Amino acid sequence: MLITEPQLRKKLQVSRQTLFRWRTDPTRKFPKPVEAYRRSLRWVEAEIDEFIASLPRRAY
Repeated sequence: MLITEPQLRKKLQVSRQTLFRWRTDPTRKFPKPVEAYRRSLRWVEAEIDEFIASLPRRAY
């Protein structure tokens, strides 16, 4: 399933600026978007779920 940027930000609980930093940071290995329509980016939800699973867990 493909998700939009607002859906992605909600899923990750990050701001637009943080999402941009993650997308442009080559060391983070953030999933690449796909162009669904003209200038309309979408992300494969399964790839995002894998990315989330790869993040280190925070200790509280």
